[in-house]
Amino acid sequence: MGLLESRSLTVKMDYGQFHLVSGFPSPNDVSGEEQEDADNIVDRTIDEGNEIGQSVYGLCVLCPHQNNFAMVLLVERWDAEPPDDLADWQEAFDAVLPVRETGLYYQPVVANEQWDLHVPAGTYAVRIAGRGFVARGWPGTTTPGDEWRIQLWPGTAAAPPRHLKRWEPA
Repeated sequence: MGLLESRSLTVKMDYGQFHLVSGFPSPNDVSGEEQEDADNIVDRTIDEGNEIGQSVYGLCVLCPHQNNFAMVLLVERWDAEPPDDLADWQEAFDAVLPVRETGLYYQPVVANEQWDLHVPAGTYAVRIAGRGFVARGWPGTTTPGDEWRIQLWPGTAAAPPRHLKRWEPA
């Protein structure tokens, strides 16, 4: 088992969420119900009491902090499931994510911005973990210092996203 690639980015996160978007399927490949689900992913995720949601376009992750305009995002691609280090992280999620030929992008809720994560097409198991939280909601600054990591490795069948670890303020 080994790490194939690791990349560190500094990205923006606002409105307490970010999205991992796997390109956009052609309009003929998306039903009206799937499009409506994708358009309402944040509301649906909150209504279901989750901090992670999935649509035809990818994943939506709800963050403890309202924003971080200099958030460190580490992206790792592995040849198999990476070692378990969840004790080092405050929030964690697992999901299965199909990546289209158009690639995988980090997309904040900030107009016209996205970061290419340079992930080849395929189906991946993904573990998303975050740490460095100081408060739920407004963290007291626009650069609170939280960081996130996305680990990807070969995956197979679709499975609903699940919350592995939830941070609660002291």
